[in-house]
Amino acid sequence: MKIKLLFLILVLAATYSYGQIKFEKGYLIDNENHRVDCLIKNYDWKNTPVEFDYKLGENERFQKGNVLNVKEFGISGISKYIMAETKIDRSSEEITTLSKERKPNWSKEQLFLKVLIDGKACLYQYRLHNFERYFYSVSGSPVQQLIYKQYYAQEKSVAYNNDFRQQLWNDVRNTKTTLSSVEKIIYEQSELERYFKQYNDTEQKTIRSSGKNTDFLFLKVKAGIDYSSVAVMQKFYGPEFKNSDQDFNYRVGLEAGYILPFNKNKWEFIIDPSYQYFNKKMSEMSVDYKSIEFPIGLRYNFFLNDYLKLFVNGFFIPVSNFDFHSTVDIRFANTKYHLNVLHGSSYAMGGGVDYKKFSMEFRFYPNSDLLNRYVDASTDYHRCSLIVGYSLFKVSPK
Repeated sequence: MKIKLLFLILVLAATYSYGQIKFEKGYLIDNENHRVDCLIKNYDWKNTPVEFDYKLGENERFQKGNVLNVKEFGISGISKYIMAETKIDRSSEEITTLSKERKPNWSKEQLFLKVLIDGKACLYQYRLHNFERYFYSVSGSPVQQLIYKQYYAQEKSVAYNNDFRQQLWNDVRNTKTTLSSVEKIIYEQSELERYFKQYNDTEQKTIRSSGKNTDFLFLKVKAGIDYSSVAVMQKFYGPEFKNSDQDFNYRVGLEAGYILPFNKNKWEFIIDPSYQYFNKKMSEMSVDYKSIEFPIGLRYNFFLNDYLKLFVNGFFIPVSNFDFHSTVDIRFANTKYHLNVLHGSSYAMGGGVDYKKFSMEFRFYPNSDLLNRYVDASTDYHRCSLIVGYSLFKVSPK
């Protein structure tokens, strides 16, 4: 039931995300070189699109653009794509299906390419899941792929065709370029962007899909109050009985997160270590529970403006935590019995608001068992938390 509820929350958030993806100001250039100002539905594509939705006005019906009827389109200040009829090497990079040929396996296709660097020398990207290829043109020359290929050499050792370095040396070189600098370049976005920016004398604009911010790592300090409730059932020390109680306690912790680079930066991967405790004496038993947990989860953000956002999140809390020798003590016939706490895995879900560096969240932890190792004893432990946070720092891409 817990898993289903957590899954439902994340599915609803994902479903609502498409409702939040808006038509934003942009343009397209058709096959007759006519520029049309329009509104484009911004999915902040992780994979290169094969088509896009646009409309000519707020109250107009949307239309489809694709490589057959659009030469270029862009969303103002966010992203830009061009159509190119060019050769692409789609050779597999999976170890089990690598080619034995060093040469690219070319196919001629019409593709949308994302513009990464726009200048005298242009850098483009094509991405499909884990498959990436980079393209370039200089001073209006035809677009061609930067050649890179993994393949099997002798005795099934993996070798690399790095002919893209020779292409850069031949076609994208100025007086500041050295052979050693070209030989060190890796076939990845940041390295190629840096090289093309340097070639363009670092004056040209990098076009990047950016969502509401360009940060991708962050760290928060957090504190809050837990309202915890525990019910302990046992039936092996004397007659079967049950005690329950509840209390308010404090909690402190950290939150480290990674902003996933798609869907306009609305998804975050989170690690949320925190310390909390529950200490209560009841008629026949007492609970002394202290723990540092390490929840891992996903968060979805609803941006209201540049400073304010709402969010929902779901967490899985693995068994591995620090329980500080926590115990449940049961008294029967003037004898005290110590049961060691062994917390099973559990789940949590919540939502809140984030304003600039401050956040506030309400979180619910469904029932979990602190006596997971015992057959004849169990607990129903659940809590609600009010948590405030303060952002210590954020890290942006270089």
